[in-house]
Amino acid sequence: MNVLAIGAHFDDIELGCGGVIAKHIDLGDNVTVYVATESGFSDHRNKIIRSSDVVRKEADNAMKIPGITDMVCGTFKVIRLEFIDELNIEILKLVEEKKSN
Repeated sequence: MNVLAIGAHFDDIELGCGGVIAKHIDLGDNVTVYVATESGFSDHRNKIIRSSDVVRKEADNAMKIPGITDMVCGTFKVIRLEFIDELNIEILKLVEEKKSN
């Protein structure tokens, strides 16, 4: 079975459905995780609070816990993520790509 888990930010998937994802991996299913945003953020003065690089390293480590090896990262900004055509198209492309695997 092919499984696609979609989250807006890093940690949404691990916290929201990490157990289910781990179960699919244990069953031998193909699991892909899509995270729509870069997830780094700045304060109102544009001072970086957490860089996208730091967040990505943390996410890579967190994904190892349930055994996720296929993570696709979007480039949408954290506070500007909306349900828009660009996001829908990116997800649809990913579904089509993973469907053939």
